[in-house]
Amino acid sequence: MEVKALFFDIDGTLVSFATHRMPRSAAEAVAAARARGVRTFIATGRMPSQVAVVGGLAFDGYITCNGGCCFDGAWNVLGRTPLPGEDIRRLLAWLDAGHELTVTYMYEDRMTVNRNDEKVLALMRQCGVETPVLRDPHDALHEPVYQASIFVGPDEERRLMRELFPACVSSRWHPAFADINSRGCDKRTGMDTLLAHYGIPLAATMAFGDGGNDIPMLRHAAVGVAMGEAAEAVRAAADHVAPAVDDDGIARTLERYGVIDPRRP
Repeated sequence: MEVKALFFDIDGTLVSFATHRMPRSAAEAVAAARARGVRTFIATGRMPSQVAVVGGLAFDGYITCNGGCCFDGAWNVLGRTPLPGEDIRRLLAWLDAGHELTVTYMYEDRMTVNRNDEKVLALMRQCGVETPVLRDPHDALHEPVYQASIFVGPDEERRLMRELFPACVSSRWHPAFADINSRGCDKRTGMDTLLAHYGIPLAATMAFGDGGNDIPMLRHAAVGVAMGEAAEAVRAAADHVAPAVDDDGIARTLERYGVIDPRRP
């Protein structure tokens, strides 16, 4: 198989949860693949401004907000899929009725939160994500929201998805919260947007991920690679399980599949 396109999740895949940095081996492997003519793409639940965590490494395109906003390598917009207005209005009415829930809202250029929740803000800092700005959640009525996150456990998530978000889907890459996206919008559809733009066949793709939000992408790619610390459901969706990112998982897997030359000892 000749690999022509690589898709990488960020957190836990390219960037270590332990250090919040990309290991040198991963950065060098991505650059080596691109130098050989392979297109490289980011596929993340982060919003566009949060992609800077990968440093100065160049990519050919970006899937952000779990597919909510897609861009080419120069950050020209290729596609946008905001949350449905009816689900936003249903959520706001539920909050206005006095229910308590911490929600973050991802716009294209910023992230806001509906209340001061120190546990949530501390978690954001721990994950290396910029702290959201406290704003009136009703701002979401006047500007497209490309992703929301609700800070609840899995049981409450299922209930709220039924009651508040019937036109959306949820996914998790962290046990503390679930990402909410418009139904039919995920990293898989983001892949298709970028592949169509560059004229690359799906049969020539490889995707790397470690979270529940990566499962559609791993199943869709010709070769789906789960990182070593991924949950069992993510591993089950993949064709190959790589070592953890801190154990040179990206580089070792690209070498294994002949995408890049083996590193010198």
